[in-house]
Amino acid sequence: MSDKPGIVLVHGAWADGSSWSAVIESLQADGYAVSAPQFPETSLANDVGACGKFFGVGLGRRSS
Repeated sequence: MSDKPGIVLVHGAWADGSSWSAVIESLQADGYAVSAPQFPETSLANDVGACGKFFGVGLGRRSS
């Protein structure tokens, strides 16, 4: 187990997780655990939902 933190890279619009490939390789070579989740880019709500699933939390959900 590494003492280094895990890193999550999030892509912006008009890109996907593969846009981080070179950065991921470099960070992994330095011993970091790196993730670059994919998001559907169909709507902000869908992206927020996918982000929440990745992190295991209910992001963007309001209680009434």
